[in-house]
Amino acid sequence: MKLLREDAFQWFKPIMKDFLEDNITEDRKTEIHRLFEDLLNFEQPIRRMEGDIDTKRTAERRLF
Repeated sequence: MKLLREDAFQWFKPIMKDFLEDNITEDRKTEIHRLFEDLLNFEQPIRRMEGDIDTKRTAERRLF
């Protein structure tokens, strides 16, 4: 979690807490499991908050 900054950290902190404690509603559990089951489900909200931190790699991926 140290790599997350500001808004992304504040967004992720309660998600991780709920995930670790596993003391949550079924709706919340479904949302959390969706985030962890696929990297893109997790990455998209963070990119919206943090922006693209590796623009070179992103550009390379889009070429192929």
